[in-house]
Amino acid sequence: MKAYSMLIAMVLVAQVIGFALGSPELTVELEIDSMLFTRGIYTANLVVRNPGNFSALILRAGLILPWGIQEKTVNIYMHAKDIESISVKLSIPADIRPGTYNVHGFIDYRKPGSTGVERVLTPGVRVYIANIEGALEVKIVANNTVVLPGDFIGFNITIFNRKVPNAELKVNVELDATSLWGTNISMNIGMTKLIEAAVKIPIAESPGNYTLRFTIDYGFYREHILFNITVKARPIYFDAEEASKILEAADRRLREAEKATNLGIKDGFVEMYPPELRDAFNYYEKAESLFNERDNETFMYAIMAIEKSNTTILLISNAYLEVLGREISTREDDIERLINMSVSGRHLTDVTKALEIVKGHYEKAKTYFLSYRFEEGRSEALNALEGLKSVDELIIKAWDSHQHETGFVSVIWFSASLLVILFLLYLSISILANRSRLQS
Repeated sequence: MKAYSMLIAMVLVAQVIGFALGSPELTVELEIDSMLFTRGIYTANLVVRNPGNFSALILRAGLILPWGIQEKTVNIYMHAKDIESISVKLSIPADIRPGTYNVHGFIDYRKPGSTGVERVLTPGVRVYIANIEGALEVKIVANNTVVLPGDFIGFNITIFNRKVPNAELKVNVELDATSLWGTNISMNIGMTKLIEAAVKIPIAESPGNYTLRFTIDYGFYREHILFNITVKARPIYFDAEEASKILEAADRRLREAEKATNLGIKDGFVEMYPPELRDAFNYYEKAESLFNERDNETFMYAIMAIEKSNTTILLISNAYLEVLGREISTREDDIERLINMSVSGRHLTDVTKALEIVKGHYEKAKTYFLSYRFEEGRSEALNALEGLKSVDELIIKAWDSHQHETGFVSVIWFSASLLVILFLLYLSISILANRSRLQS
């Protein structure tokens, strides 16, 4: 405060030294609010009257403040008896301590034909300077903080005016510098006002987290309050009937896959549940959950459940086909060996026909399996397995018959050979006996 007082004193000394002061012909009055706020920007009015019979040129107008001088050049020509109102901007620094201060206004003028400059000072006007921070107490309550694009958020904005006399306020809500809602209110010190605001979130906003900015505009100062919201993606139309159908289809296919796996384990073609079946169950549960939320991702997860169920069915089906394929190949090798052993045509024909019947069941099973008709494919596969038993029996029969036939031929050949030997022996003995008689 001492520094401010010294500054005012220096200004006054400068007036005495630098200006031709005497009894001024012009009079000046200072009009200014009695209460000002730090950071505020105000307008003070200097009312200038020329009661004399001369003209005057007003060169400058300004204010002498505790923190310095604020002035501007005006160059206003006043005739006798004129009255002028000159506005001067008044800025309050942020670091001024709250308190009461004297403010003076002044004008510098000269008369035509004179080189001397005269200054007229107003009496001091006492103003109280208060901190703008905390001048208003603002509370904001929302009915929702998670919305879809195009939706409204309802806000209750409660404002309590602690300090600002005859406050004229603009209340605005912004999102990314775009105004979404606004209103004007008037309120005096000690008043409370409740404002209901319906703020629409732009339809084009992408999903994500956003910050709304509530601005309380005093006219010379703006107070900002931030409020966080979340914008979710707006789903396209949810067709509950179609979603229900695809969910039922997914459930049906999942049960078929589970049944195929259990039958495959029972028949001995697979040992355990494949991971694809577990995935199918997980996708189906997710689809069910999303269906309850009316979310269109129901369709995606239901389709994924169907695809994993189909994969499971194919895996089990292939297990049947692989085993049958190996068994059929083994029987074909057995038939090839029978052919090389020159098995009789009747037995070979029986085996070949039986194996062809097995191959027919195999091909039907393959067709059903690839069409996800597992139970029909399994039935043909089991028929093929039964047919293989018949093939095995015929192969054994053909082998036994071949062995029997091979043994019977050997006995006949041995008997014939023995007769030939006996005959030759008889001839030899007869020849020897004849020779003996001839010699005697």
